[in-house]
Amino acid sequence: MSRLKYALLLPVLLGAGCGAAPKEQTQIETPTQAPKRFAGAELAPPRAAPPIALQDARGARVTLTGQRGRYVLVTFLYVHCPDVCPLIAQNLNQTLRQLGPKRDRVRVLA
Repeated sequence: MSRLKYALLLPVLLGAGCGAAPKEQTQIETPTQAPKRFAGAELAPPRAAPPIALQDARGARVTLTGQRGRYVLVTFLYVHCPDVCPLIAQNLNQTLRQLGPKRDRVRVLA
């Protein structure tokens, strides 16, 4: 695995580990039916992402153009965030695990 993949995966795993709780407290109910309609925002027509650059935990530059061809989720989590940040990281980690082999097409920048 390349250094970039480790650098991108590290914040997600650290955030997920900080938000871990005993198993009986982490059960999430799954909906019995799929939503009947799209519930998010859609850009019409789709626009290209701006050429932004971020810095990973090791100080290396990470650009969106370097992630071309992948789905990229960008979120900003605080290191010392006691409430929603661990939940966000846990949800992202759980979603990636549910994707199985398709998760290689997704990058989470946190």
